[in-house]
Amino acid sequence: MSHSSPALATTISDGHATDACPIAMPHDRAPFVAAVTRQIGTARRYGMQPAVLAISVEAHWAADQTAMPPAEAQELMQLMREPLQRQLRRADLLLQIDANRFGVLLADALPIAVAGICARLERPAGWPGHLLGRDLQLRVRVGASGSPGGASGWLESGAMVQAAEDALRTRLA
Repeated sequence: MSHSSPALATTISDGHATDACPIAMPHDRAPFVAAVTRQIGTARRYGMQPAVLAISVEAHWAADQTAMPPAEAQELMQLMREPLQRQLRRADLLLQIDANRFGVLLADALPIAVAGICARLERPAGWPGHLLGRDLQLRVRVGASGSPGGASGWLESGAMVQAAEDALRTRLA
C-alpha cells in the first residue's frame, strides 16, 4: 500500500542498488538506504530537499503493560502502516526497517514541513486500539534528518539515515 514514485520503486526492486553498499547496514535497511541514495541524486538535479524520518512504534498490552511477542508485534506493524501512510504525501516512501521501526523518505520537504509531518505521525489518528481482542497502549516517536551537502553516495545516504535514527534515540531517551 506504499505510495512511491516509479523511480523509488525501481531502486528498491532492481536488486543492484543494495549489492553495491560499501558500509555495513542491517539487511532490512539496505533497500531504504538505496532509496535515499537515489533521491539525493534526484534532489541535486532538480533542486529538491529530501528528508529522512525514523519512526519508532512502542506497543504494550494495556492491561498488564507487558511487551508483545514478536508475531503479534509484526502484525501490529502491518496494521500501523496504513494510518502512518495516510499522514504522508503520495511521493513519500514508508518502509519497515526493523521489528518496531519504519523509515520514511520525504522526497522534497522544507524543514517546517518536516516538523509538521513529524507532529502528524506522532498523533494517534487511526491507530489500532486492539489486537487479538486485547487493548493496546501505543506510542509513536519520530526522529528526522534533512538533506546533507557534499558528494552523493552510500556513505552520505547511510549517514542521513543514521542521523534520523540518532534524532529518534534522543527523543526516546
